Amino acid sequence: MSLDSWQRKAQTGRDILDKSIPKQWLLPESQLPPAMQKNLNFATEFLADEAIARARELDQHYKQTGKLVGPLVSQSPGELVE
Repeated sequence: MSLDSWQRKAQTGRDILDKSIPKQWLLPESQLPPAMQKNLNFATEFLADEAIARARELDQHYKQTGKLVGPLVSQSPGELVE
């Protein structure tokens, strides 16, 4: 993935996120501790390639075995599906 392509995808993600959260729920960035700003940016912007690669691995595992990796939460509150 080219840098330009990645930047466009990251901006699209930020735009979707900005539109999906009610503004009254957000604190101004100036009120967030610096460590929080750094961690949020890292998690939302720099792990995209790793997340996509892991999703592909999990998809391949499911196709080969018909089984999911790890527990999932079922429709019933508190019940885990193995």
